[in-house]
Amino acid sequence: MMSRSATLLIVLAALLASALSSCVRCIDIRLFNNSGDRITVVGINPTDERRTWEIDNGDSAIVWYQYRWEILKGAATWAYGPGKVSYPGPKYASGGYFGCLHLAAQLGPAGEIWMLAADAQGVVKAPPPQPVGYPVIPDNASGSVAR
Repeated sequence: MMSRSATLLIVLAALLASALSSCVRCIDIRLFNNSGDRITVVGINPTDERRTWEIDNGDSAIVWYQYRWEILKGAATWAYGPGKVSYPGPKYASGGYFGCLHLAAQLGPAGEIWMLAADAQGVVKAPPPQPVGYPVIPDNASGSVAR
């Protein structure tokens, strides 16, 4: 017969293992490029490590959620500071129980980032109603974007 403390330890270990296995470990974003030109997406983590993705106009790529972003389009560089591209809430996500959360977004011609339904299949002419904070406008944008 096991002691009460051994039983408690086993139960706590099982609960911890269950909690850790159900946590979302990553967020990926299918980013559709509607900027009018080929772009380079640079994701930057808090230790300044960089990951890049090339996306042709009208195409998409799955990018990882990052601490901050830069998007290069021709001679322009759009910067999105820490936390600027934020989690939009479960209405815009799929998956996630035992793996990555999946989001979809679209980059517009002025560098604005619009959230799309997680199951979006391509560039949309009229983005859906946006969550608070969207569309995201680059930190260094000039002009305004109709919301």
